[in-house]
Amino acid sequence: MQTPMSWSLPLRVILALSASAALCLVCGCRPQTPSAGAAPASAVPVDFDGALPLGNAVVPRSYSLDLSINPALDSLSGTVAIQVDVLEPTLVLRLHGEGLSFDEVSFRSAGSGEWEPAAVREVTNGGLSVELPHLLERGAAELRWRYRAPLPEAPNGIYRVRDQGHWYAFTQFEPIEARRAFPCFDQPSYKTPFSVTLRVPEGNLAFSNAPEISSSLSGNWRVFQFAETRPLPTYLVAFAVGPFDVRKAPEGTAADLRTIATRGKGAFADQALGWTPRILRELTDYFAAPYPFQKLDQVAVPNFAAGAMENVGLVTYRESLLLLDAAAPVQDRLSSQSVIAHELAHMWFGNLVTMPWWDDVWLNEAFATWLAPKVVAQVSPEFEAQLSRVTDAQRAMTLDSRRAARSIRQPVREEGDIYNAFDGITYAKGAAVLSMLEAWVGPEPFRAGLQKYMQEHAYGLGTTSDVLRRLELASGKPVERVARGFLEQPGTPNISIQTVCTSVPGQKSSLTLTQTRYLPQGSRAAQGKPWSVPVCIRHGNAAGGAPKRECLLLEGAEQSFLIDACPGWIVPNVGAQGYYRWQLPPEAVKALAGEQRHQLELPELLALPGDLGALVESQLLPAEDYLAALARVASEAHPRVVAAVIFELEKLYETAVDEALKPGFAGWVRELLGPHQERIGTSGAASEAPSIGLLRPTLLYALGSWGQDPKLRALAQRSVEAYLNNPSSVSSEELANWLPIVAEAGDAALWEKLRARLAGAHNPSERRILVSALGRFEDDALVRQSLDLVLDGQLRGQDFRTLVGAMRPRARLQGLAWLEVNYQALLERIGDKAAPRLPEIGHGLCTEEHHSRLERYFGPLAKRVSGLDRNLNLVLEGVEQCMRRRAYVYPALSARFAAYP
Repeated sequence: MQTPMSWSLPLRVILALSASAALCLVCGCRPQTPSAGAAPASAVPVDFDGALPLGNAVVPRSYSLDLSINPALDSLSGTVAIQVDVLEPTLVLRLHGEGLSFDEVSFRSAGSGEWEPAAVREVTNGGLSVELPHLLERGAAELRWRYRAPLPEAPNGIYRVRDQGHWYAFTQFEPIEARRAFPCFDQPSYKTPFSVTLRVPEGNLAFSNAPEISSSLSGNWRVFQFAETRPLPTYLVAFAVGPFDVRKAPEGTAADLRTIATRGKGAFADQALGWTPRILRELTDYFAAPYPFQKLDQVAVPNFAAGAMENVGLVTYRESLLLLDAAAPVQDRLSSQSVIAHELAHMWFGNLVTMPWWDDVWLNEAFATWLAPKVVAQVSPEFEAQLSRVTDAQRAMTLDSRRAARSIRQPVREEGDIYNAFDGITYAKGAAVLSMLEAWVGPEPFRAGLQKYMQEHAYGLGTTSDVLRRLELASGKPVERVARGFLEQPGTPNISIQTVCTSVPGQKSSLTLTQTRYLPQGSRAAQGKPWSVPVCIRHGNAAGGAPKRECLLLEGAEQSFLIDACPGWIVPNVGAQGYYRWQLPPEAVKALAGEQRHQLELPELLALPGDLGALVESQLLPAEDYLAALARVASEAHPRVVAAVIFELEKLYETAVDEALKPGFAGWVRELLGPHQERIGTSGAASEAPSIGLLRPTLLYALGSWGQDPKLRALAQRSVEAYLNNPSSVSSEELANWLPIVAEAGDAALWEKLRARLAGAHNPSERRILVSALGRFEDDALVRQSLDLVLDGQLRGQDFRTLVGAMRPRARLQGLAWLEVNYQALLERIGDKAAPRLPEIGHGLCTEEHHSRLERYFGPLAKRVSGLDRNLNLVLEGVEQCMRRRAYVYPALSARFAAYP
């Protein structure tokens, strides 16, 4: 799942077994005595937290779902039968159901055969307490439910979407949202088969996890029956209902593959439908095993809180990831392949083998994140997808340096811990640690260990211990000892490298490695325990000769080893494969970014700007040297390296460039980046490398925005005017190049034209670019107007994150003011489960006033919204770091740029 924001938790309504339940949904009453069968006086009501494990007194064996779903209505109805095994005699059954209204709840044991009524209460966090009239003995039993469930427009659980005049219903059940759609044991350890029947209005289609086995008409309803699934946890169950366009892959495709889009958009699916079979083939080759399920549908969803979701047999995506026209930007094509590869990797990591509980969700997300670029590199090598692991690791280490950083395997103590597990630590740090382990043990032993793990746990459960044991057996190396340190404590090792050279002929020199936790200057985070770190360095000397590579497992705080000659240069992280920061003497750092830069391989060069930025954050590199080093690295030709330099320039601009420094900084940006723009031009060519197309919008924005390049600004203005006069005259790729520059300084007239165009933009790439542009405006009133579009329905719930993601810090401050007024109304549009991520609107703010304002607003919310406190602390710490960074680099920037004419 691509994760991904929301506000306060909803009021939990206790529902009863009677007609009064419907009234309680409307009026908020809390009936005390269920009328569909009262529990005996001796049965004490049992409250529990529905976000925590249920235990195994009663476990499900299979489900039969029969649901009537009309997407045009705001509720659904259904009948659910759950076969269970009772392992301990009980008067109370614990399971899940959230916001459901029950017309009947009954049970029977295998021995009696008679249905009996039961009472039901909703408890904390979607727990459902079923209270029985007498003791249920050990053995098989069955639960039966007739109920109704809300069908809202906020994209969690089961929800509906209106698109071009038609209504659709979709699901997003990960992590604990299936309970909003039907009563269930909503916990990943319970994997059972599902038999599903969906009743939908005639003229609609319905899809679920397994193949359709029949379709028949019953009055005005079309009844779809689906084959029984393989064992699934509830979070992987999925439905889609509506008048869809369906595109089928050619005959002979490995899986029965189709793409499903809302009416009128099917033609946009052909590109993704073309490369999905190749992605699937690479995955089956890697695992030496066929696709493990009965069919594969990929669904483009118009309103989707996540990026995508790996539901078995019915994978869902944001439209812009699955629906692309021929002129879609290169970034959209790369994102599509990468996300499809990620989601299909889940068919093994998470679906074939499932973690028992959410503290092991890294077994899903880190592994899929690690494997996806390897697959894309085989399918489309021209994208150089594997280089993304370097930039992703750099950003993970930034997050991992904060006091509030969580560990990859974080104990789940409350509901918010589950949702917070879907973050950059799980995805990017987890993938970086896997890359390091793979490089250390070797790709083939690593692959063999994973294949064996899949074979042993197929269609069942697997834990961290299970996979690490298999990797250790396959490689003969202490994988578990090394991995546990990175998995179970936060932080990144910082490896300091010191040399002691000798001039005595024949006597070896010494290299000493010392490790601490990498921390920015002023951080109050704990150091933690030393890691066991696979470290590889490469070194050489001015006399020439082949460079030498040295690898060792650094265990403990310090370790030394001998080398033949005194090194003239050192590459401290070969291939940028190690998950660690490094520290060299200042002169060695300057040389590595300068005259010795030719010693660096491409991944090492790509990591260098981020490594330099980390040294500045810890104040181990003078700011003047940092600026000089960035200027030297900016002369590199590879587009990915240029993009990494631009990322560092953006941090400088947002952190420390005030009005007095803007002209000088703009001239410096033009000096560094102008030659690249002249080399690659302002528009793409069919023959150019995709990496150039990936760089161009970033480069043009940097030059047009902070670089204040007048020629580019004029060209951007003309292109946007041409687009607004005739949208078909400007491709999505050109629009992505120019619109951010124009929107940033845009006025009310431009804002209104973009808003009006949005209504007719049915091309998902074009629509994404427009939504992002509406977040680029900096005028206070226009920032508020853009956000208001989410509330009035002109933008969808999913678009809130796109808007905020595009905002510069000044606009985010205005966004915070808007949020303070519209908190609850926003939650109704984007869903209450997004609440813990709301403080992320404060990313990039950089003053004591901003810090106080964030703390003052979100502090009270953190006391009642589970998980919000961690995200608030991360943002507050980011503001603190930004203030320290500004104080450190501003004198150097001022000395260089204040006198610029």
